[in-house]
Amino acid sequence: MKKPLTLSLILLTLSAPALVLAQSPTASQKALTQARAALSQAQAAQAARTAQAASASKSAAPLAQVQPAAVAATPAPASVLQPGAWTNASLNAATFVVLAASMDGEPDTFSADQQRILLTAMQHDLQGAVTRKYPAAKFVTDPNTPGAIVMHPVLTVPVALVPWNSFQARVEIRQNGGNAVLKDTFGVLELYQHQADAANYVFDKLVAKLP
Repeated sequence: MKKPLTLSLILLTLSAPALVLAQSPTASQKALTQARAALSQAQAAQAARTAQAASASKSAAPLAQVQPAAVAATPAPASVLQPGAWTNASLNAATFVVLAASMDGEPDTFSADQQRILLTAMQHDLQGAVTRKYPAAKFVTDPNTPGAIVMHPVLTVPVALVPWNSFQARVEIRQNGGNAVLKDTFGVLELYQHQADAANYVFDKLVAKLP
C-alpha cells in the first residue's frame, strides 16, 4: 500500500489567499519621522562611545603589562566517519540497521495519525533506498551488531505547509563509534509533486551522496 505524504493538508494550505497589508500615507510619514529620530539618537550615542573609547585608550597600561587572557580548553572532537573510508564495494557488502524514524521542528503541523504514517514510510523507504543502491547489503534489527552501519532517519517539519517553506531530511549514521550525517532540504512544492513517492524520492537523493 502506498504511503502518501499527507498532501491533502498541503493542498488546503496552498489554496488559502495571501494577506497584503497597506499603510496609509499619514502612517507612512509618521513612521518615516520616527525612523529619522531613531537614527539621530543612534548616531549621537555612537559618537559618545567613540569619544569615551579614545579617552580610555590614553590611560591604558602599556601592551607589555597586559596579561594575556586564558585560552579556553577545546573539547576533543567527536569521532567522525570519514567518507573516504567507505567504497561502493564495502557498502554493498555491509550490514545495515535502520532505526525508527523521528521528527523535529514543528511535527504538530501534522496530525498524530499523519505523523504515524510518515514515520513508518520514512523507515521503510530509507531501507528501500539503501537496497536500491546496494543490492547485496544485509539488514538486521539489532543496532549493537558488530560493524553494522546504523541509520536514523529524521525529518525537520516547517511550521506551515506553504509553498515557500521547506523540509529538511537527514540520516544520522554511526558505525564503530564514529558518526556521520547525510542531509538535504526539500521544498513543500517539490515533495508535493512526488506525492505518494515523496519519501522514496527524499531518501534516494540522500543515499546517492554515499559512494
